[in-house]
Amino acid sequence: FCYTGNNLPINYFFFLNYSLTHIKESFGVAFKSRPGGIRHVVIILIFLFGFNTFANVGISSINVTYARKKFTWPGGTDEFNKIWAQLHSIGTVFNLFALGVLIPIMTQVLKMKDLSITIFCVVSSLAGLGTLLLAKSYKLLYLANFLRMFADVTTIGIRSTLSKIVGEKDVGKVCIKI
Repeated sequence: FCYTGNNLPINYFFFLNYSLTHIKESFGVAFKSRPGGIRHVVIILIFLFGFNTFANVGISSINVTYARKKFTWPGGTDEFNKIWAQLHSIGTVFNLFALGVLIPIMTQVLKMKDLSITIFCVVSSLAGLGTLLLAKSYKLLYLANFLRMFADVTTIGIRSTLSKIVGEKDVGKVCIKI
C-alpha cells in the first residue's frame, strides 16, 4: 500500500473513483444488442482504441532509449538531450498543426468520414515508425516526426464513430471508460 498524508491508502481513492458498477456498465454498453447486428463493430472499435493507446504509450517510452543507442551523438548526452528536446517540441508542433488545421480541412473541406481519417492517421503513424526504424542518421527523426503528425489524432476518429453508434445516453459509459 502507498499511503496518503491522511493515512488512507491510495488504492482507497482508486476505489472511490472506479467501481465494479462502472465496469459492468461499460461491458453492458459494449455487448448490448444493436440494430443491424453491429455489436461486433462496437467491440472492435473499443479494442482498437485500447490497442492504439497501448501501442502509443509503448512507443513513447521506448523512443528515447532506442534513439540514444541507435545513433551516434558526437556531443554525448548533452547533445542528445538538446536534440531530443528539439525533436519532441517539433513533433508537438506537427501534432497541433494536424489537429488544429489539417483535420478541420479533412472534415469540412474534403468531407472525409471519421474512419477514413482514422485509417489515414494509422498510416501516418506507421510511416513515421518505419522511418524511425530505417533511419541511418538522427536527422531523419525530423522526417519521422513529420510523417507521424497524425498519429496522436487516431483515437479521435474511433471515439467519434463510437459515439455515433452507441447513442447519446451510452457515450460516457464507453468513451470515458476507455
